[in-house]
Amino acid sequence: MSRNIPKPKSEKHPISRAVALKYEGTELPQVVATGQHLVAEQIVARAKAADVPLVEDPALADMLASLDIGDHIPNNLFRAVAEVLSYALYVSGKHEEVLKRAQQTRDEAQNYRSNNGEKKDEPPE
Repeated sequence: MSRNIPKPKSEKHPISRAVALKYEGTELPQVVATGQHLVAEQIVARAKAADVPLVEDPALADMLASLDIGDHIPNNLFRAVAEVLSYALYVSGKHEEVLKRAQQTRDEAQNYRSNNGEKKDEPPE
């Protein structure tokens, strides 16, 4: 089943829940803020002020809101979050930068494994 890319946030209705994620391309995305009503409006206002793209996905926001601040996203939400982040990075023009950082991290890990006698497909112990 494919998932539709969430729509950009509109201002036609009040904000009931917001979740902010941090992703720099080297680790799993992390929850950095979550809130309802007034707190949600403050999260959205700060995101707008920082030119962070907003995406509306109430079901995903509800699931992410159950996580604690600082938690990395769980495996069962990885695909949904990846789609939202992909969209957000693309519209913000930051996708190339994040892809380069991710490639650097993969290269560093591969070099580390090579220098320590590990095979490429062998997980570190």
